[in-house]
This record gives sequence, structure tokens and C-alpha cells, in this order.
Amino acid sequence: MPELYGITLTPGATLQIHGTVPEEADRSSFNLQYGPYKNDEPAEGDTIALHFDIRHGTDSVVKNHFEVDGWGEEEVTDFPSLNPGDSFLLEIKVTAESYSVQINGVGVGAFQHRVPLEEVTHLFVFHDVTVNSVSLNGQQLTPVH
Repeated sequence: MPELYGITLTPGATLQIHGTVPEEADRSSFNLQYGPYKNDEPAEGDTIALHFDIRHGTDSVVKNHFEVDGWGEEEVTDFPSLNPGDSFLLEIKVTAESYSVQINGVGVGAFQHRVPLEEVTHLFVFHDVTVNSVSLNGQQLTPVH
């Protein structure tokens, strides 16, 4: 079930998403975005600073961004697939230059800011993922309805 969280990110912030991969999962997606929209596919005018997509069964994760001109260039990183029933911790550490991403303590690379950090207002979690908890700098977040 898609979930949306209001956030404010600054350099030094750490966002943690504890989740579980459901049965027959294809992909689990996480957007750091401007605005409270809940679109699986971005619409004209949407801004996504970081689209992080775990592609189950392909041993890869994809990082990208979306602005007025559409999707940017994908960055694909090899990463062992998560299996149905697996629990995971997705951790996004914010620096002045990039987002540094880890899954279960294993680094999957940094993603350079392509959209100004101050434009990020929401975390949108969607596709095949069960969210157990989300925290920002150790503070538990509640979904926006």
C-alpha cells in the first residue's frame, strides 16, 4: 500500500525505512519528492529529487530523478535481490552533495543532488513493499493521509 510522509531534509540528516518484501514482489520504490502527490508514474510538473527503485529478481537497484523535462539518466547498481518475506533497512544519509544509500548496512552508492535539497518535502513509498516504520534523525514519522 502506498504511503506518504512529510519530511524536511538538511545535510547530516538520516532517513531510515524499515520494510518487508511481500510475496510476488517485482519492485519496491521510494521517492524523495516535492509535493504530497501519490503517483506511481510522475505527471507533468512533478519533481522527484531521488527515485530509488529496488528491482527484485534482477540483482540491481536504480537511482534517478524527475523534473519538467522528464526522467534523468538512470544510475544502475548491482545489488543482491531481496526475497519475498525478507525484512530490510533502507538508509538514506544526506550530505551537501549527495544522498548516500545503504540497504541492510551495505552501500549501494551515492546519488549526486540534481534537484536542490530544500525542494524535498515528502517521502513516497510505493509498489511492492510493506512499510514497518520510517524515521528521520531517529524521530518516528507518521504517514500523511
